[in-house]
Amino acid sequence: MKIVRKENVKPINNAEGELFYEMIGRGENLGNAIHHSVGHVIVLKGYSTNRHYHPVAEETYYFIRGTGRMVINDCEYKVKSGDAILVNANDIHQLFAEEEEVEAIVICAPAFEPDNTIFC
Repeated sequence: MKIVRKENVKPINNAEGELFYEMIGRGENLGNAIHHSVGHVIVLKGYSTNRHYHPVAEETYYFIRGTGRMVINDCEYKVKSGDAILVNANDIHQLFAEEEEVEAIVICAPAFEPDNTIFC
Protein backbone atom coordinates (compact mmCIF):
# COMPACT_ATOMS: atom_id res chain seq x y z
CA MET A 1 0.00 0.00 0.00
CA LYS A 2 1.29 3.46 -0.87
CA ILE A 3 -0.19 6.94 -0.41
CA VAL A 4 1.39 9.81 -2.31
CA ARG A 5 0.58 13.54 -2.38
CA LYS A 6 1.50 15.52 -5.49
CA GLU A 7 2.86 18.30 -3.28
CA ASN A 8 5.52 15.85 -2.03
CA VAL A 9 6.68 14.71 -5.49
CA LYS A 10 9.42 16.48 -7.44
CA PRO A 11 8.27 16.93 -11.06
CA ILE A 12 10.19 15.52 -14.01
CA ASN A 13 10.57 18.17 -16.72
CA ASN A 14 10.66 16.34 -20.06
CA ALA A 15 10.01 19.57 -21.99
CA GLU A 16 9.91 23.27 -21.23
CA GLY A 17 6.49 24.08 -19.80
CA GLU A 18 5.68 20.46 -18.86
CA LEU A 19 5.55 19.24 -15.27
CA PHE A 20 5.23 15.47 -14.87
CA TYR A 21 4.69 14.05 -11.39
CA GLU A 22 5.27 10.28 -11.18
CA MET A 23 2.91 9.30 -8.36
CA ILE A 24 2.72 5.49 -8.37
CA GLY A 25 5.04 3.14 -10.22
CA ARG A 26 8.23 1.11 -10.14
CA GLY A 27 10.66 1.60 -7.28
CA GLU A 28 10.24 1.50 -3.54
CA ASN A 29 9.42 5.20 -3.22
CA LEU A 30 6.61 4.77 -5.81
CA GLY A 31 5.01 1.66 -4.30
CA ASN A 32 6.83 -1.03 -6.36
CA ALA A 33 3.97 -1.28 -8.88
CA ILE A 34 4.75 -3.39 -11.96
CA HIS A 35 1.48 -3.66 -13.85
CA HIS A 36 0.59 0.05 -14.00
CA SER A 37 1.74 3.50 -12.99
CA VAL A 38 -0.03 6.78 -12.34
CA GLY A 39 1.29 10.20 -13.24
CA HIS A 40 -0.04 13.74 -13.04
CA VAL A 41 0.92 16.00 -15.94
CA ILE A 42 0.55 19.77 -16.19
CA VAL A 43 1.32 21.54 -19.46
CA LEU A 44 1.57 25.30 -19.09
CA LYS A 45 -0.24 27.64 -21.49
CA GLY A 46 1.72 28.05 -24.71
CA TYR A 47 3.74 24.84 -24.29
CA SER A 48 3.56 21.15 -25.18
CA THR A 49 4.97 17.82 -24.17
CA ASN A 50 7.75 16.40 -26.31
CA ARG A 51 6.58 14.22 -29.20
CA HIS A 52 7.18 10.61 -28.11
CA TYR A 53 5.97 7.01 -28.02
CA HIS A 54 6.22 3.92 -25.82
CA PRO A 55 7.18 0.64 -27.57
CA VAL A 56 5.64 -1.56 -24.89
CA ALA A 57 3.19 0.44 -22.74
CA GLU A 58 -0.22 1.89 -23.42
CA GLU A 59 -1.38 5.06 -21.69
CA THR A 60 -4.71 6.57 -20.78
CA TYR A 61 -4.89 10.33 -20.28
CA TYR A 62 -7.80 11.56 -18.17
CA PHE A 63 -8.11 15.34 -18.42
CA ILE A 64 -9.03 17.07 -15.17
CA ARG A 65 -8.53 20.75 -16.08
CA GLY A 66 -8.28 22.95 -19.14
CA THR A 67 -8.60 22.47 -22.87
CA GLY A 68 -5.89 21.50 -25.31
CA ARG A 69 -4.96 19.59 -28.40
CA MET A 70 -3.60 16.04 -28.54
CA VAL A 71 -1.83 14.81 -31.66
CA ILE A 72 -1.68 11.01 -32.02
CA ASN A 73 -0.06 9.57 -35.16
CA ASP A 74 -0.54 12.90 -36.99
CA CYS A 75 -4.29 13.03 -36.18
CA GLU A 76 -5.42 16.00 -34.07
CA TYR A 77 -7.99 15.83 -31.28
CA LYS A 78 -9.40 18.64 -29.13
CA VAL A 79 -9.34 17.61 -25.47
CA LYS A 80 -10.98 19.09 -22.40
CA SER A 81 -11.69 18.35 -18.78
CA GLY A 82 -13.65 15.09 -18.47
CA ASP A 83 -12.16 13.47 -21.61
CA ALA A 84 -10.23 10.19 -21.51
CA ILE A 85 -7.92 9.22 -24.37
CA LEU A 86 -6.27 5.84 -24.92
CA VAL A 87 -2.81 5.97 -26.49
CA ASN A 88 -1.74 2.51 -27.68
CA ALA A 89 1.82 1.22 -27.63
CA ASN A 90 3.86 2.73 -30.50
CA ASP A 91 1.39 5.60 -31.03
CA ILE A 92 3.41 8.80 -31.44
CA HIS A 93 1.73 11.45 -29.30
CA GLN A 94 2.06 15.01 -28.07
CA LEU A 95 -0.14 17.24 -25.90
CA PHE A 96 -0.45 20.99 -26.56
CA ALA A 97 -1.78 23.64 -24.16
CA GLU A 98 -2.27 26.55 -26.53
CA GLU A 99 -5.06 28.60 -24.92
CA GLU A 100 -4.81 27.62 -21.27
CA GLU A 101 -2.99 25.29 -18.90
CA VAL A 102 -3.93 21.61 -19.29
CA GLU A 103 -3.84 19.07 -16.49
CA ALA A 104 -4.32 15.29 -16.77
CA ILE A 105 -3.89 12.06 -14.86
CA VAL A 106 -1.90 9.53 -16.91
CA ILE A 107 -2.19 5.78 -16.31
CA CYS A 108 0.47 3.64 -17.96
CA ALA A 109 0.41 -0.18 -18.28
CA PRO A 110 2.78 -1.82 -17.68
CA ALA A 111 4.28 0.64 -15.20
CA PHE A 112 6.30 3.53 -16.62
CA GLU A 113 10.00 2.99 -17.24
CA PRO A 114 12.23 5.73 -18.71
CA ASP A 115 13.73 3.23 -21.19
CA ASN A 116 10.23 2.66 -22.63
CA THR A 117 9.91 6.27 -23.79
CA ILE A 118 11.30 7.19 -27.20
CA PHE A 119 11.43 10.92 -28.01
CA CYS A 120 11.00 11.82 -31.69
